[in-house]
Amino acid sequence: MRPATLALARREGPRAEPRKRAWWTAFATLALLLFAGRAGAHGARTVTLNVEPVSATEARLLGDARLRLAAPGCSIEPEAAPVRVLRCPRGIGGQAVEALGLGESIDLVIVRVGAEEGSLLTASAPVARLPDAAGANASTALRFARLGVEHVLSGLDHVLFLVALFWQARRAAGGSLRAVAAELLRTSTAFTIAHSLTLATTVIGWLRVSTYVSEALIAASLVLVALDVPDDARAGGVPSRPRDARLVRSALAAAFGLVHGLGFAGALDAAQLPRGALALALFSFNAGVELAQALAFAGCVLVTLVLARRPAGPAREARARLASAYLVGVAGVVLFLSRVSALLRG
Repeated sequence: MRPATLALARREGPRAEPRKRAWWTAFATLALLLFAGRAGAHGARTVTLNVEPVSATEARLLGDARLRLAAPGCSIEPEAAPVRVLRCPRGIGGQAVEALGLGESIDLVIVRVGAEEGSLLTASAPVARLPDAAGANASTALRFARLGVEHVLSGLDHVLFLVALFWQARRAAGGSLRAVAAELLRTSTAFTIAHSLTLATTVIGWLRVSTYVSEALIAASLVLVALDVPDDARAGGVPSRPRDARLVRSALAAAFGLVHGLGFAGALDAAQLPRGALALALFSFNAGVELAQALAFAGCVLVTLVLARRPAGPAREARARLASAYLVGVAGVVLFLSRVSALLRG
């Protein structure tokens, strides 16, 4: 090699190293991106299948609509949907549910049975076993009891109605918490029996009332019970009520209960009531409703105790009762007009 050529190579040597490092860096980055893309695609191929036993012979299957399922001796309807119903005439206890075609569009299925973590399904192990009837009944009771609590506490109309009932009972009882409890026991028992009656007859199919009509009637019940709350609240006194008034209040509570039961039944329309455990589902939902009522009344008692600790208790309580009555009444009027408007629009 000539001296000039050798000198040129020596000058370019240090420059070649950074270029090589840049090429290797770009290659490594591209490989990393390709690997990450494959990993992300693999993660997207993992789905969850939630199995909710609703009776000894039925279970709800919630998962990706692409997931194909089979269960020998049982039916799964519809075939491809986010929510499916598994029906097994001989019972779902120990029943095998198989995920078909794993490895095509889905690689891994995470199965959850009720609130418990189940199993992992892969192409080599695609079968899951369902719990027995005892586990199904427990899951049904828990699910519908929670639904009853959520329906009452999340509904403004139901909560305001319970608040008005509490103030009505406190005024009629003269302020004693023990007397208030006795008064609430009478009215809430009448309310419970009545709403249980319309709830059951509507769910069974013996009674059919438009949802718009029942919701408008519930709003009207708020207005009617609010009208009875203030009474002597402006004067701050407690009137003397005849014993017949207790029967009147219980009868009104029962009438309101019939209306609210229609609303409770409407909440169960989308809950897919189990055919084989209808009685258990209704009982559990009702138990959840009663628990929510007890929680609402407990909150009212707590507020009352806080007000009683401050000076000028009776007068302050009378103003609070009056303000609550206006709140319930105005809310009832607004809800009634909006629901009647929806009813007229069809």
